[in-house]
Amino acid sequence: MSLLAIAILFARREDIVVDALLPPRLADESTSGARVAEARAVAIMHGVHSLLWPRLVQLESTKVGTDFWFRSTYSHLMAPTGHCGSFAQVLARTLQRDGFDVKIGQMLVKGVWAAHVVVLASVGDRWVALDPYFDVAFHAPDGTLLAVEDIRRDWEHLRTQCPPNYDPSYRYEDVRFTNWRGIPVDLLGAFFGGVSLRTHFLNLYWVIAAAATGSLLVVSVIHRTAARRAMAHA
Repeated sequence: MSLLAIAILFARREDIVVDALLPPRLADESTSGARVAEARAVAIMHGVHSLLWPRLVQLESTKVGTDFWFRSTYSHLMAPTGHCGSFAQVLARTLQRDGFDVKIGQMLVKGVWAAHVVVLASVGDRWVALDPYFDVAFHAPDGTLLAVEDIRRDWEHLRTQCPPNYDPSYRYEDVRFTNWRGIPVDLLGAFFGGVSLRTHFLNLYWVIAAAATGSLLVVSVIHRTAARRAMAHA
């Protein structure tokens, strides 16, 4: 019970902190079209970048903080030492809280997977690409945001939209959402290759709370079953 209470407390704290990152929503925004949704997603990305980048620079200059692989969004928000991975997790969770469906994409760079990490947000019937680490989203001539396949197809033209500090090797050769490698995991990948598992664990405390709740239910069932058997043999 104590673990469950603590997990819920931390989960709610994290959600409240992430909600504070969201820009105010206009009165008619909820009924607007895809272009307004795209603009809001980009605005959220700008906000996440402007908050995390100074923190990362400060941590790197003082050599304080190390990264470990699996931590909740609040930890990445406070110490984005996972670089592009931290930026992507904070943006993905913030977009989730705003109602967007999201995926976290591991980019293929010169034959190496996960060399860079970006976020895909569902807008209409498309998954548009957002890079919170470099604070860039690529636009078509009409101003609409582009998906990964659009960026890859027209990279030589679109690279002019990159900021000066952008690594030109991050050219969207390919993107995967989950590391479906090894038997039998690769078999699952054949069916669920487009699924981003990581987006289900962005607030790790809710996962812990669910696990604690499940454990309590299992223990309760075991105790009730044992009590009934004891009464039956009495």
